[in-house]
Amino acid sequence: MIEILVAKVFNTRNAVHLEHWRTKSFAQHTALGDLYENLISDIDAIVECYQGAFKPLDIPELPALIPPANIIKHLETDVVWIEKNCEEISGKVGAVENLLQNLCSTYFTAIYKLKNLS
Repeated sequence: MIEILVAKVFNTRNAVHLEHWRTKSFAQHTALGDLYENLISDIDAIVECYQGAFKPLDIPELPALIPPANIIKHLETDVVWIEKNCEEISGKVGAVENLLQNLCSTYFTAIYKLKNLS
């Protein structure tokens, strides 16, 4: 399940970065820039903690980017999936679960900024 999370986050990170370059709104540009930087540090912490608790991951390749039609809806869909699958992804390890909650916080903060400050 964690391999699916990694694929989702990398896909989202790339989509967010592309949207960051496209937007003409400075507020969106800034919010998206913060998001793509935070997603990488969040997923890195999750994977390293998970590997410490379990075993190293073997992810030979990631799926090709499928650009979302609406970045906010995409973020909302991702965060719902993460929350729904948190226990299974974390393997019931509290430290991994806490890092997954931090990832959700990163998503929710970006959603707030994109919806209300742009």
